[in-house]
Amino acid sequence: MDDKGQIKKQFKVMIVEDVENVALAIKTIVGKHFECEEVITAKDGQEAWDMLKTGDYDLVISDWNMPRKTGDELLLDMRENDKTMNIPFIMLTARADKDSVITAIQGGSTAYITKPFEKEILIEKIRKLVGHIIPAKDIAGEKSVQTPVIKENEEESDKGNIIKDIVRRFKSGDIDLPVLPNISFKIEKMLRNSKIVLADLAKIIEMDPTITSKLINISNSPYYRGLDKNKTLEKAIIRLGIEETKNYVFVISNRNLFNSEDPMFEEILGKLWEHSLATGGCARIMAARLGLPNPEGFFTMGLLHDIGKLLLIKILMEIARERTDIDRASIDEALDSLHAQFGATLLSSWMFPDEFQQISLYHNELSKADAITKELIVVHFSNLLVRKLGFSMKEDDGTDLTDIESAGLLNLNHETISSISNEVHDHVKEIKNMILR
Repeated sequence: MDDKGQIKKQFKVMIVEDVENVALAIKTIVGKHFECEEVITAKDGQEAWDMLKTGDYDLVISDWNMPRKTGDELLLDMRENDKTMNIPFIMLTARADKDSVITAIQGGSTAYITKPFEKEILIEKIRKLVGHIIPAKDIAGEKSVQTPVIKENEEESDKGNIIKDIVRRFKSGDIDLPVLPNISFKIEKMLRNSKIVLADLAKIIEMDPTITSKLINISNSPYYRGLDKNKTLEKAIIRLGIEETKNYVFVISNRNLFNSEDPMFEEILGKLWEHSLATGGCARIMAARLGLPNPEGFFTMGLLHDIGKLLLIKILMEIARERTDIDRASIDEALDSLHAQFGATLLSSWMFPDEFQQISLYHNELSKADAITKELIVVHFSNLLVRKLGFSMKEDDGTDLTDIESAGLLNLNHETISSISNEVHDHVKEIKNMILR
């Protein structure tokens, strides 16, 4: 930065809008408040896509309804192309219905703003994505951009209804989805290449000494330990396997997201982290017992099945700063009502495959799934088994596990369930202690 607090590196912005005066208005706002190398406009998604394939851009701001190629089609093309998949994308559209918002976010939109829009909201979104160019205090006439402007009767109807408040914020673009930790993103990108070099993977991980030391410790646990005690990261990766290494990097690097200075939220987040870790561990153990391929992949699915709750808790923590009526009952209601859809939305923004989103959506309701896969069944059962073991935000309701649908689909009896329960309990306790110490 220079002595004025401005970022010296300039960036290129593309505005995709078929209404000329709207495109000009957006271009003027961007050009006035940000030091851009170039701000170009495209009149529809197809023209934008042709330019994106040949040029380098740092941000795309796009309308939805346009001729030839719509904004959501452009977004899909960008997220499926290696060159453009990581370019931040702001959907700026008159479509304010919940389904459109969710479709865009699931498609990989970084932010969503509805028309008519407040210019302050657009400025704030861009600032978060590409950097602060002009300090807020120096922007003449700017007002605080903490929450979007809503009508008085809408505000009144939201008092006492936390769920409506969350959905309103989501629709208005006032919620920023968390990004995948940089180290996890790099590993995911590397795993897309079928020719993975162990030394290259180790170089990425060893940049974080904490993750490195914890991986070595985990590789020496009874569950993974070989004949000799391991002291190196490369041997830890070999012992754990690449998929399992990725899983633990994700768990360790995300641990700080499950913290709060508020005692109520701290307790909830702690139990959520433990439940997610336990469900992942249980799903992997069950997959191995049942002879299913790639048990480590089941760990990832179990680990992420409740990721929507993490996103919602972060939103609720922000709401709690503005409202005094947030209590445990209202939090539980919001989590139960919204976590499945919010989880699928977040996983889509992180570019996880559709099967992960399906597990987020239906791990509590098998009958509503389009296809009841082995992965979904295993995670469904694991979620309930670890609750009975005490690794959960909820109390055990006393249900006999042999009576639930997924147990029947997996042909599990009391003896098998008891054996799996003992292994899961010991394994989760051990891994949890190694990660936390």
